[in-house]
Amino acid sequence: MKIYFTLICLCGSLAISGQVYSQSLQSISQGFSAHVHGQFVRWNSNSFFLNDIASGDPSGVGFGVGLRYGFTSMMSGYLAFEGVNFNSNDEWERYNTKLYRFGGQYNFGGTTSRIRPYIHVGGVYQNFNLARIFINGTQPVDNGKLTSKGFAVETGAGIRYHILPEFAAELSISGQFGKYGSNFVNGQDYDFEETIDTQHVFVRLGVGYFFY
Repeated sequence: MKIYFTLICLCGSLAISGQVYSQSLQSISQGFSAHVHGQFVRWNSNSFFLNDIASGDPSGVGFGVGLRYGFTSMMSGYLAFEGVNFNSNDEWERYNTKLYRFGGQYNFGGTTSRIRPYIHVGGVYQNFNLARIFINGTQPVDNGKLTSKGFAVETGAGIRYHILPEFAAELSISGQFGKYGSNFVNGQDYDFEETIDTQHVFVRLGVGYFFY
């Protein structure tokens, strides 16, 4: 009788502990997670050449995919690839940028909450493409193709809502600030004789799946 009573108590405690665990675990941030998102982008440049282009077509839309690894429930690292198209009115033969992002993320709140605000900071390798361009000056260009590459830093904040502990929706905003240190026109190095800087603002909406 004592053994039977002990087994009943043990099963009851396991059921209660399992129910408490399922109720308390609302979000996951540790381990690997995969993410996809859409984004709206606005950009600008203080350079004489790119400012005219950015002023005429400053907005773009794009997509992104990323991989994160949560070292703890609070600290994560990320890698991401993004593509943005600014050629909304089809005036250009090519007007886009590709971004390779990396950095760290700090998650607020705990795993008992579905809502997890976060901040992030990192670096970006930019690859900007524009065609057809016309440049007047010491090195005139007629109907050329521009490719510009360089690094930027980024910082931003967002909020993640865990529909399930493993599955979440995200909304974030971030800014990127950098310059194009390497510029090529028709495949050849081109000196603009000025600093080709860039500023981007991103609004991203996406989903993520956490492998726990």
